[in-house]
Amino acid sequence: MADTGQVSFAVVVPAHNAAKDIEECLTALIEDGFGASAVVVVDDGSSDATAEIATAHQVVLLHGGPPGEPIGPAAARNLGVAATTSDIVVFVDADVAVAPGTRAHLHEAFASADAPSAVFGSYDASPKAPRLVSQYRNLLHHFTHQTADPNATTFWTGLGAVTRSTFDSVGGFDPTRRYLEDVTVGRAIIKAGGRIALIPEIQGKHLKDWTLGSMFWTDWKGRAVPWAQMQARGEIDKAALTSSHVHRANAVFVWLGIGGMLSGPFSLWGLWVLAVTVVGFVGLNHRFFRLLFKQGGTALTCASVAYHAVHYVAATLGQLEVWLLKRARR
Repeated sequence: MADTGQVSFAVVVPAHNAAKDIEECLTALIEDGFGASAVVVVDDGSSDATAEIATAHQVVLLHGGPPGEPIGPAAARNLGVAATTSDIVVFVDADVAVAPGTRAHLHEAFASADAPSAVFGSYDASPKAPRLVSQYRNLLHHFTHQTADPNATTFWTGLGAVTRSTFDSVGGFDPTRRYLEDVTVGRAIIKAGGRIALIPEIQGKHLKDWTLGSMFWTDWKGRAVPWAQMQARGEIDKAALTSSHVHRANAVFVWLGIGGMLSGPFSLWGLWVLAVTVVGFVGLNHRFFRLLFKQGGTALTCASVAYHAVHYVAATLGQLEVWLLKRARR
Protein backbone atom coordinates (compact mmCIF):
# COMPACT_ATOMS: atom_id res chain seq x y z
CA MET A 1 0.00 0.00 0.00
CA ALA A 2 1.05 3.60 -0.57
CA ASP A 3 3.13 5.00 2.29
CA THR A 4 3.22 8.64 3.34
CA GLY A 5 6.32 8.22 5.50
CA GLN A 6 4.45 8.23 8.83
CA VAL A 7 1.18 6.47 8.16
CA SER A 8 0.02 4.33 5.26
CA PHE A 9 -3.37 4.61 3.62
CA ALA A 10 -5.65 2.22 1.78
CA VAL A 11 -8.93 3.31 0.21
CA VAL A 12 -11.95 1.00 0.08
CA VAL A 13 -14.69 1.80 -2.45
CA PRO A 14 -17.78 -0.46 -2.43
CA ALA A 15 -19.52 -0.28 -5.80
CA HIS A 16 -22.82 -1.65 -7.05
CA ASN A 17 -23.75 -0.72 -10.63
CA ALA A 18 -21.58 2.37 -10.26
CA ALA A 19 -20.35 2.70 -13.86
CA LYS A 20 -21.95 6.13 -14.15
CA ASP A 21 -19.81 7.66 -11.39
CA ILE A 22 -16.87 5.43 -10.50
CA GLU A 23 -14.63 6.79 -13.28
CA GLU A 24 -14.73 10.23 -11.67
CA CYS A 25 -14.37 8.75 -8.19
CA LEU A 26 -11.20 6.78 -9.01
CA THR A 27 -9.66 9.55 -11.09
CA ALA A 28 -10.01 11.98 -8.19
CA LEU A 29 -8.43 9.54 -5.73
CA ILE A 30 -5.44 8.81 -7.92
CA GLU A 31 -4.90 12.47 -8.83
CA ASP A 32 -4.92 13.35 -5.14
CA GLY A 33 -2.00 11.03 -4.49
CA PHE A 34 -3.56 7.74 -3.47
CA GLY A 35 -1.64 5.21 -5.52
CA ALA A 36 -3.74 2.90 -7.66
CA SER A 37 -2.39 -0.08 -5.72
CA ALA A 38 -3.75 1.50 -2.52
CA VAL A 39 -7.30 1.71 -3.85
CA VAL A 40 -9.54 -1.35 -3.40
CA VAL A 41 -12.78 -1.45 -5.36
CA VAL A 42 -15.27 -4.09 -4.24
CA ASP A 43 -17.56 -4.70 -7.19
CA ASP A 44 -20.67 -5.94 -5.43
CA GLY A 45 -23.10 -7.69 -7.72
CA SER A 46 -22.82 -5.18 -10.55
CA SER A 47 -24.34 -5.93 -13.94
CA ASP A 48 -22.80 -2.90 -15.66
CA ALA A 49 -19.22 -1.89 -16.52
CA THR A 50 -18.11 -1.12 -12.96
CA ALA A 51 -15.47 -3.86 -12.93
CA GLU A 52 -14.09 -2.93 -16.34
CA ILE A 53 -13.67 0.73 -15.33
CA ALA A 54 -11.91 -0.26 -12.11
CA THR A 55 -9.59 -2.59 -14.02
CA ALA A 56 -8.74 0.19 -16.48
CA HIS A 57 -7.54 2.32 -13.54
CA GLN A 58 -5.30 -0.53 -12.35
CA VAL A 59 -6.73 -0.50 -8.84
CA VAL A 60 -7.20 -3.63 -6.73
CA LEU A 61 -10.49 -5.23 -7.77
CA LEU A 62 -12.43 -7.60 -5.54
CA HIS A 63 -15.83 -9.14 -6.07
CA GLY A 64 -18.68 -9.27 -3.59
CA GLY A 65 -21.85 -11.00 -4.63
CA PRO A 66 -22.53 -12.28 -8.16
CA PRO A 67 -24.38 -10.05 -10.64
CA GLY A 68 -27.76 -9.13 -9.25
CA GLU A 69 -27.00 -10.53 -5.80
CA PRO A 70 -25.00 -7.91 -3.87
CA ILE A 71 -23.81 -8.73 -0.38
CA GLY A 72 -24.41 -5.12 0.68
CA PRO A 73 -22.13 -2.16 1.43
CA ALA A 74 -21.29 -3.24 4.99
CA ALA A 75 -20.06 -6.69 3.95
CA ALA A 76 -18.36 -5.24 0.86
CA ARG A 77 -16.39 -2.78 2.99
CA ASN A 78 -15.36 -5.54 5.38
CA LEU A 79 -14.14 -7.57 2.40
CA GLY A 80 -12.14 -4.61 1.14
CA VAL A 81 -10.55 -3.91 4.51
CA ALA A 82 -9.53 -7.57 4.84
CA ALA A 83 -7.46 -7.18 1.65
CA THR A 84 -5.42 -4.28 3.08
CA THR A 85 -2.53 -3.95 5.53
CA SER A 86 -2.41 -0.18 5.90
CA ASP A 87 -2.39 1.84 9.12
CA ILE A 88 -5.43 3.83 8.02
CA VAL A 89 -8.44 2.68 6.01
CA VAL A 90 -10.23 5.38 4.03
CA PHE A 91 -13.82 4.76 2.95
CA VAL A 92 -15.15 6.56 -0.11
CA ASP A 93 -18.50 5.98 -1.79
CA ALA A 94 -18.40 5.21 -5.49
CA ASP A 95 -20.43 8.35 -6.23
CA VAL A 96 -18.04 10.72 -4.43
CA ALA A 97 -15.06 12.51 -6.00
CA VAL A 98 -12.63 13.61 -3.29
CA ALA A 99 -11.43 17.21 -3.39
CA PRO A 100 -7.75 17.98 -4.01
CA GLY A 101 -5.86 17.91 -0.72
CA THR A 102 -7.94 15.15 0.87
CA ARG A 103 -4.96 12.86 1.44
CA ALA A 104 -2.97 15.75 2.92
CA HIS A 105 -5.78 16.56 5.37
CA LEU A 106 -6.03 12.91 6.39
CA HIS A 107 -2.29 12.64 6.84
CA GLU A 108 -2.23 15.75 9.00
CA ALA A 109 -5.03 14.39 11.18
CA PHE A 110 -3.58 10.93 11.75
CA ALA A 111 0.08 11.95 12.01
CA SER A 112 -0.62 14.43 14.82
CA ALA A 113 0.31 13.71 18.41
CA ASP A 114 -3.34 13.58 19.48
CA ALA A 115 -4.58 11.67 16.44
CA PRO A 116 -8.25 10.59 16.59
CA SER A 117 -9.44 7.05 16.09
CA ALA A 118 -11.48 8.08 13.05
CA VAL A 119 -12.31 11.15 11.01
CA PHE A 120 -14.87 12.09 8.40
CA GLY A 121 -15.79 15.12 6.32
CA SER A 122 -18.73 16.19 4.16
CA TYR A 123 -19.92 16.74 0.64
CA ASP A 124 -18.70 19.98 -0.89
CA ALA A 125 -20.88 23.02 -1.66
CA SER A 126 -20.96 22.40 -5.42
CA PRO A 127 -22.95 19.23 -6.18
CA LYS A 128 -22.58 17.92 -9.71
CA ALA A 129 -26.21 17.13 -10.58
CA PRO A 130 -28.07 20.26 -11.77
CA ARG A 131 -31.58 19.12 -10.76
CA LEU A 132 -32.90 21.43 -8.02
CA VAL A 133 -33.80 18.58 -5.67
CA SER A 134 -30.27 17.17 -6.09
CA GLN A 135 -28.74 20.54 -5.31
CA TYR A 136 -30.95 20.83 -2.23
CA ARG A 137 -30.34 17.30 -0.89
CA ASN A 138 -26.57 17.38 -1.33
CA LEU A 139 -26.25 20.90 0.10
CA LEU A 140 -28.34 19.83 3.09
CA HIS A 141 -25.78 17.14 3.84
CA HIS A 142 -22.94 19.63 3.35
CA PHE A 143 -24.56 22.13 5.71
CA THR A 144 -25.36 19.51 8.36
CA HIS A 145 -21.78 18.26 8.56
CA GLN A 146 -20.16 21.66 8.17
CA THR A 147 -22.09 23.07 11.13
CA ALA A 148 -22.02 20.01 13.40
CA ASP A 149 -19.89 19.52 16.51
CA PRO A 150 -16.35 18.57 15.39
CA ASN A 151 -16.23 16.11 18.29
CA ALA A 152 -18.49 13.62 16.58
CA THR A 153 -20.31 10.67 18.11
CA THR A 154 -21.09 8.95 14.80
CA PHE A 155 -19.12 8.00 11.69
CA TRP A 156 -19.70 8.45 7.95
CA THR A 157 -18.33 6.25 5.19
CA GLY A 158 -19.17 8.57 2.30
CA LEU A 159 -15.74 10.07 2.97
CA GLY A 160 -14.25 8.91 6.26
CA ALA A 161 -11.20 7.15 7.61
CA VAL A 162 -10.40 4.98 10.62
CA THR A 163 -7.25 3.45 12.05
CA ARG A 164 -6.95 -0.22 11.22
CA SER A 165 -6.48 -1.14 14.87
CA THR A 166 -9.69 0.67 15.81
CA PHE A 167 -11.64 -0.92 12.97
CA ASP A 168 -10.49 -4.40 13.98
CA SER A 169 -11.19 -3.76 17.68
CA VAL A 170 -14.87 -2.95 17.06
CA GLY A 171 -15.33 -5.88 14.69
CA GLY A 172 -15.87 -3.90 11.50
CA PHE A 173 -19.29 -3.26 9.97
CA ASP A 174 -22.34 -5.33 10.83
CA PRO A 175 -23.10 -7.13 7.53
CA THR A 176 -26.72 -7.65 8.55
CA ARG A 177 -27.42 -3.91 8.50
CA ARG A 178 -28.70 -2.48 5.27
CA TYR A 179 -28.58 1.14 6.44
CA LEU A 180 -26.53 3.23 8.89
CA GLU A 181 -23.88 0.59 9.43
CA ASP A 182 -21.34 3.40 9.61
CA VAL A 183 -23.26 5.07 12.44
CA THR A 184 -23.16 1.78 14.34
CA VAL A 185 -19.40 1.56 13.95
CA GLY A 186 -19.08 5.15 15.11
CA ARG A 187 -21.06 4.43 18.26
CA ALA A 188 -18.91 1.35 18.92
CA ILE A 189 -15.75 3.44 18.58
CA ILE A 190 -17.04 6.00 21.09
CA LYS A 191 -18.20 3.28 23.48
CA ALA A 192 -14.73 1.75 23.35
CA GLY A 193 -13.19 5.07 24.37
CA GLY A 194 -12.09 6.23 20.92
CA ARG A 195 -12.40 9.71 19.46
CA ILE A 196 -13.99 10.70 16.15
CA ALA A 197 -13.24 14.05 14.54
CA LEU A 198 -15.45 15.77 11.99
CA ILE A 199 -13.01 17.78 9.86
CA PRO A 200 -14.83 20.32 7.62
CA GLU A 201 -11.84 20.71 5.28
CA ILE A 202 -12.17 17.07 4.17
CA GLN A 203 -14.70 17.25 1.36
CA GLY A 204 -15.87 15.37 -1.69
CA LYS A 205 -18.24 16.17 -4.53
CA HIS A 206 -21.40 14.08 -4.47
CA LEU A 207 -22.20 12.89 -7.98
CA LYS A 208 -25.64 11.44 -7.24
CA ASP A 209 -28.69 12.81 -9.06
CA TRP A 210 -31.67 12.73 -6.70
CA THR A 211 -35.36 12.79 -7.59
CA LEU A 212 -38.03 13.90 -5.15
CA GLY A 213 -39.22 10.30 -4.89
CA SER A 214 -35.77 8.84 -4.22
CA MET A 215 -35.07 11.54 -1.65
CA PHE A 216 -38.35 10.92 0.17
CA TRP A 217 -37.91 7.14 0.23
CA THR A 218 -34.29 7.37 1.40
CA ASP A 219 -35.08 9.92 4.11
CA TRP A 220 -37.98 7.80 5.35
CA LYS A 221 -36.95 4.17 5.00
CA GLY A 222 -33.18 4.53 4.66
CA ARG A 223 -32.58 7.14 7.35
CA ALA A 224 -35.51 7.92 9.66
CA VAL A 225 -36.71 4.36 10.33
CA PRO A 226 -33.33 2.79 11.15
CA TRP A 227 -32.29 5.93 13.06
CA ALA A 228 -35.44 5.77 15.20
CA GLN A 229 -34.91 2.06 15.76
CA MET A 230 -31.38 2.71 16.99
CA GLN A 231 -32.63 5.47 19.28
CA ALA A 232 -35.30 3.16 20.68
CA ARG A 233 -32.61 0.59 21.47
CA GLY A 234 -30.44 3.23 23.12
CA GLU A 235 -27.72 2.96 20.45
CA ILE A 236 -27.88 6.69 19.61
CA ASP A 237 -28.45 9.48 22.09
CA LYS A 238 -31.10 12.05 21.21
CA ALA A 239 -28.53 14.83 20.82
CA ALA A 240 -26.57 13.09 18.06
CA LEU A 241 -25.93 15.02 14.82
CA THR A 242 -29.48 15.03 13.37
CA SER A 243 -31.55 14.64 16.52
CA SER A 244 -31.40 18.11 18.10
CA HIS A 245 -34.24 20.29 19.36
CA VAL A 246 -33.97 22.34 16.15
CA HIS A 247 -34.95 19.31 14.08
CA ARG A 248 -37.89 18.59 16.37
CA ALA A 249 -39.03 22.22 16.07
CA ASN A 250 -38.79 21.97 12.29
CA ALA A 251 -41.04 18.92 12.32
CA VAL A 252 -43.63 20.78 14.41
CA PHE A 253 -43.59 23.73 12.00
CA VAL A 254 -44.03 21.44 8.99
CA TRP A 255 -47.02 19.55 10.37
CA LEU A 256 -48.69 22.72 11.63
CA GLY A 257 -48.16 24.19 8.15
CA ILE A 258 -49.73 21.12 6.54
CA GLY A 259 -52.70 21.46 8.87
CA GLY A 260 -53.04 25.13 7.98
CA MET A 261 -52.77 24.39 4.25
CA LEU A 262 -55.47 21.72 4.41
CA SER A 263 -57.86 23.91 6.40
CA GLY A 264 -56.99 27.14 4.59
CA PRO A 265 -59.71 26.85 1.88
CA PHE A 266 -62.33 26.57 4.62
CA SER A 267 -60.92 28.84 7.33
CA LEU A 268 -59.11 32.17 7.45
CA TRP A 269 -57.48 30.89 10.63
CA GLY A 270 -55.89 28.07 8.62
CA LEU A 271 -54.29 30.55 6.23
CA TRP A 272 -52.86 32.50 9.17
CA VAL A 273 -51.44 29.29 10.64
CA LEU A 274 -49.86 28.42 7.30
CA ALA A 275 -48.32 31.88 6.91
CA VAL A 276 -46.93 31.93 10.45
CA THR A 277 -45.46 28.43 10.21
CA VAL A 278 -43.80 29.15 6.85
CA VAL A 279 -42.20 32.30 8.28
CA GLY A 280 -41.12 30.40 11.39
CA PHE A 281 -39.77 27.48 9.35
CA VAL A 282 -37.72 29.75 7.08
CA GLY A 283 -36.50 31.79 10.05
CA LEU A 284 -35.41 28.74 11.98
CA ASN A 285 -33.41 27.53 8.97
CA HIS A 286 -32.18 30.92 7.77
CA ARG A 287 -28.50 29.92 7.72
CA PHE A 288 -29.23 26.93 5.50
CA PHE A 289 -31.44 28.93 3.16
CA ARG A 290 -28.75 31.62 2.90
CA LEU A 291 -26.34 28.93 1.71
CA LEU A 292 -28.90 27.75 -0.84
CA PHE A 293 -29.41 31.30 -2.11
CA LYS A 294 -25.66 31.82 -2.39
CA GLN A 295 -25.21 28.60 -4.36
CA GLY A 296 -28.36 28.55 -6.49
CA GLY A 297 -30.24 31.82 -6.22
CA THR A 298 -33.96 32.40 -5.81
CA ALA A 299 -35.17 29.33 -7.72
CA LEU A 300 -33.22 26.87 -5.59
CA THR A 301 -34.08 28.67 -2.35
CA CYS A 302 -37.83 28.81 -2.99
CA ALA A 303 -38.01 25.22 -4.22
CA SER A 304 -35.99 24.08 -1.23
CA VAL A 305 -38.52 25.42 1.26
CA ALA A 306 -40.88 22.74 -0.10
CA TYR A 307 -38.10 20.11 -0.35
CA HIS A 308 -37.09 20.79 3.24
CA ALA A 309 -40.67 20.33 4.38
CA VAL A 310 -40.83 17.00 2.50
CA HIS A 311 -37.58 15.99 4.20
CA TYR A 312 -39.16 16.53 7.62
CA VAL A 313 -42.38 14.76 6.64
CA ALA A 314 -40.26 11.70 5.77
CA ALA A 315 -38.31 12.01 9.04
CA THR A 316 -41.42 12.17 11.21
CA LEU A 317 -43.10 9.35 9.31
CA GLY A 318 -40.09 7.19 10.13
CA GLN A 319 -40.31 8.09 13.82
CA LEU A 320 -44.05 7.44 13.82
CA GLU A 321 -43.66 4.08 12.09
CA VAL A 322 -41.18 2.84 14.68
CA TRP A 323 -43.34 4.12 17.56
CA LEU A 324 -46.45 2.41 16.20
CA LEU A 325 -44.62 -0.88 15.68
CA LYS A 326 -43.28 -0.67 19.21
CA ARG A 327 -46.78 -0.07 20.55
CA ALA A 328 -48.14 -2.97 18.49
CA ARG A 329 -45.53 -5.36 19.90
CA ARG A 330 -46.48 -4.33 23.43
